[in-house]
Amino acid sequence: MPSYRDLQLSNLVPHPVIAESVNASLAFEDPQHLARFSDEMLEVLQRSQPAHVVQEKPKPEHDVQEKSQPARYLFFAGWRLFHELRRRGVKKICAVVHEESPLNMEAWAIMAELGVLSAAGNNERYRTEAYRLLSTQKALWPRIFSGDRPRTPATALERLCGISRAAAQRIANPADTQLEPSLLEQILNETREQQ
Repeated sequence: MPSYRDLQLSNLVPHPVIAESVNASLAFEDPQHLARFSDEMLEVLQRSQPAHVVQEKPKPEHDVQEKSQPARYLFFAGWRLFHELRRRGVKKICAVVHEESPLNMEAWAIMAELGVLSAAGNNERYRTEAYRLLSTQKALWPRIFSGDRPRTPATALERLCGISRAAAQRIANPADTQLEPSLLEQILNETREQQ
């Protein structure tokens, strides 16, 4: 049964099965996006989506020096924050330690990555939900963002999702919102209906 543990980030290496996927995702990452978050926000993100690891099997060698080395763990999911955490000097991360590698690990890792991307990607529905949360939880902004705090929910959404101001404004003020018709519009509508 898997267990949750705090592990030294320096003792984690990509599992060989998913090393190519890790390299591709790191090349795709926008380092500026994560730099916007406070240390506390990054810690919450990492703990809410912990790394998934399996302990590396020791090599059948009789070298005493190798036995004194700390255990190494092979990660296969939850690595998206590692680069930024290392840059900030974070030493430990939360991990789910599996006793054995999952069956079909490559498929498992790809599905986990797609799940993260669908939530963080260009999906308008997720951005709308993020805007709603940002609008109602302004007290958390100092804990979410580093540096200057955004002034409006739209600006907070822009920083959170790394989107343009125009895109954030479209989410903040959707075009399909039905406003109450003005008195003039009501009169004109009644006149049209009578004709």
